[in-house]
Amino acid sequence: MARGIYVNSEVAKAVHRLRRVENKTHGEIGRYFGKTESWARMVLLLYCSVDGNRISQQKRGRKRKTTFLEDSKILGWTKADRTLPLRNIARLLREEGGADVSRRTIHNRIQEFEGRHVTAVMDDLSDDNKQERMRHCLDRRLILSRTDVIAEPYFNHTEYLRTIFSDEVMFTLNGGNVKVWIFAGENRHDAALQVKKGKGRVCVMFWGAISPYELVAFKRVNGYQNSNSYEKMLEDCLPAYRQKFIEEHGRDICFQQDNASCHVSGQLMDFFDREQMYTLRHPPKSPDLNPIENIWGLMKQDIARRAPMNEAELCQFVKEAWLERTTGPKSAELLMSLFNSMSARIEAVILNGGNRTKY
Repeated sequence: MARGIYVNSEVAKAVHRLRRVENKTHGEIGRYFGKTESWARMVLLLYCSVDGNRISQQKRGRKRKTTFLEDSKILGWTKADRTLPLRNIARLLREEGGADVSRRTIHNRIQEFEGRHVTAVMDDLSDDNKQERMRHCLDRRLILSRTDVIAEPYFNHTEYLRTIFSDEVMFTLNGGNVKVWIFAGENRHDAALQVKKGKGRVCVMFWGAISPYELVAFKRVNGYQNSNSYEKMLEDCLPAYRQKFIEEHGRDICFQQDNASCHVSGQLMDFFDREQMYTLRHPPKSPDLNPIENIWGLMKQDIARRAPMNEAELCQFVKEAWLERTTGPKSAELLMSLFNSMSARIEAVILNGGNRTKY
């Protein structure tokens, strides 16, 4: 059987009927099923005989490694435990006396059932959160004049090119969200699909900030972040970078932060007043409106592939991943693409009625 062409008998019979009985062209058959002309030709070649059933003599390519019964078992195990790794599914299949197949083959079978491996995200947005996100994005989309704050439009396509996005992140040896299998008609935000590992004994927190052009700062947080430690971090990096940014780009920076208590305390508000620094309001529970979250996600993937064994390795891998993502060969292109996506992110939130977006 040719790889990538697998249809059940009902589809094969329908293709046969359209071609032999209704005399449809290959292109018309492909469009009917949302496929291509070559797909229709291949289905007719490999599967269809006079009665529309598959014929063993017509199969091409590699022999299929799993039977229909084994495919059904794979689907059942995957739906019973949505976090089941591919290697465990392959092991279960061997223990049941089935075929000894690779993880790639298992993944292909799940894809044939329209399954995908995605990171589950808890959709904990309340109606108030959604309304606040909508108001925020509608404000950003409108071109308003705010001469009392800055001497240029409050929001336009270049506004984010002077914004510094920041956030804290926690890295653990064996914690955080895990990936789950979802199938057609399901959503990764469904509460039933939320499964989280417990935090490991080793975890480290970092604070970082990025601009469209380069990294601004990346520091480890000892213990928990509070107003004193956060203000000290800002004092160490922001004034110097602000001066450098003004000299290079001829405009002042705008600083973004979320609504953590240590970020919006009176102590920090006094700091921004003293520095006369404009801050960008950020709606609650909106990581999809902060491009640094995408950097964190890429870094976690890099670190997971290297599998740190202790805290020292974890810290080393975190710092190397940060430098790779923010100063590597493709870092400038990555940073600019993330910042240029802000307009699309805002539109996506509005179109989704304040719900979470793909970002």
